[in-house]
Amino acid sequence: MRDFFKKLDKKYLKVACYASIAVLVTFFVGLGLYQLGPSVAIGLKMVHAILSPLILGLVLCYLLYPIVNWLDKGMQKLFRTKKSMRKLSVFLVILFLLAAVTLILVLLVSVITKQISRINFSTIVNLIEMLLADYENLMTKISDWLSKAGINVSSITNVTKSVLTGLAGNITSFGSTLLFGIIFSIYFLVDGLNISRYWKETANKLFSKKTITSLKSFGKDADACFSGYIRGQMLDALIVGLVATLALTIAGMPYGALIGILTGVGNMIPYVGPIFGYGSIIVINVLNWNPKMLLIGLIIVIIIMFIDGNIINPRLLAGSVHVHPLLVVASLLAGGAIGGLIGMVVAVPCGALIKLRFDKWVDQKAAADAEEEREREASKADSKDGDSKANGDAEGAEDTEKTDDNAENAEGTRKADSSKTNSQKSLVNKVPGKNYPNSKKKRKK
Repeated sequence: MRDFFKKLDKKYLKVACYASIAVLVTFFVGLGLYQLGPSVAIGLKMVHAILSPLILGLVLCYLLYPIVNWLDKGMQKLFRTKKSMRKLSVFLVILFLLAAVTLILVLLVSVITKQISRINFSTIVNLIEMLLADYENLMTKISDWLSKAGINVSSITNVTKSVLTGLAGNITSFGSTLLFGIIFSIYFLVDGLNISRYWKETANKLFSKKTITSLKSFGKDADACFSGYIRGQMLDALIVGLVATLALTIAGMPYGALIGILTGVGNMIPYVGPIFGYGSIIVINVLNWNPKMLLIGLIIVIIIMFIDGNIINPRLLAGSVHVHPLLVVASLLAGGAIGGLIGMVVAVPCGALIKLRFDKWVDQKAAADAEEEREREASKADSKDGDSKANGDAEGAEDTEKTDDNAENAEGTRKADSSKTNSQKSLVNKVPGKNYPNSKKKRKK
């Protein structure tokens, strides 16, 4: 048994233990969620009910924040005071926004009412009677076909009623979300500085400096992508809607205000505004069979879209991040699949943010690789300098040794020559029969 455990690879055994623990934890968590299913569903509904108006309030605050700041500074200069007039600025901006929305709705209703008043109601009554008769015949045929196929008609009726009930509930929920979103936005606009200061202090206590720096960088990039695009696109939609409404109404286009508003709202989404404009003009004039007005309306919308695409839109979106048209189309498809119409509105800035972060990541990686390459080259140069210095020291040591050897050899040669000379002198003094001055002096003595 000990041999068996010794043969086991401890690394893979540890991985298997971790995997088994993860599977067990996932199983028990899933089992707990299944048991607490109704409670979790209620909790998620509560979270959704709180987050929806909160997010809407943040979006409204984000869009209206520059206008409130501009109005606050302007009122301080106007009244020559250093005291902040932010509350009054927020009140005036919200009041103006509500008044603008109300005015647009009133104009729309009035235009539609005038168009309806031009219609011959006797013809409408006859048309409605014909449609009701056709509807009854159609429903009779459908019910007979469904009963022959073995499908219960009452179940379809119940489904239809439930769908209509759900639609009414969604409308009510949207109204409450809009109301509380406006309330949240007012609080954020009035006390936004204190709220942001609190969350900055909290983030500094919870996260490290590196994480805070990354979050600030991401926030700046998101603001650069969203602020310029969304505000510019909304202003562009407002201009296009007003110009289209005035031009089509002056030209005498039926439902000109409705077509202009649809064109402006659709212009918040790239490539959708022209589709709304052209499509509504074609449908209305084909139903009324007015080829002349159809041609006039198409020419008006073409001119407006040409001016918008080449002059107005580029100037309004000059400060935003440039996005390739292919990425715009891909972002619109993804945003529509995820969030519908609202998802398509925010899809392009989301795509721009992803592109910007990806470009920064690529630049950082390239810079890191270049830095590593420079360090590698520097280390290679340092190693070469060290080798050359070591070789120089070795050569100097060899030269020194050679010099010392030569000096020693010269000294030895000198000593050998001197000893040889002395020996030769001693030999000469010992040769017999040789007369030297010293010997003569001795003989004289």
